[in-house]
Amino acid sequence: MADSTSTNPNSAIIYTPREAVLHSADFLKRRNTVITVRGTAVLVDKELGRVDIAHNGAKLIVRLPPEAPAGIVIVDDGDHDAKENISSSQEEEKIVKSGIIVDVTGTLRKEQRRTFLQATSLSLPLP
Repeated sequence: MADSTSTNPNSAIIYTPREAVLHSADFLKRRNTVITVRGTAVLVDKELGRVDIAHNGAKLIVRLPPEAPAGIVIVDDGDHDAKENISSSQEEEKIVKSGIIVDVTGTLRKEQRRTFLQATSLSLPLP
């Protein structure tokens, strides 16, 4: 499923959004299977508790945990004041906003026809 470039140093498989969606039936059969998906945040909406991540044209909806992980600040796409007040050192290390690559860990779920990832954690991969 995952390509050879999608493994991290700890040998945990990191899937692309396309792989997660195309193989969602396998993950949904084993309801509590926890996976990690890496993609670029293309939509961030704190009010909805949602981040959409994409990679090579495929998009996956991510429902965020109720509280942001320690050390991570989530900046809503519509919050222009917050974007302007972020220092450059903060931006590189801890900010999740549109255009940032993120690793999201959680379980795949299906609601009506939509497949989404119910996130349990969110992190920024090392460069």
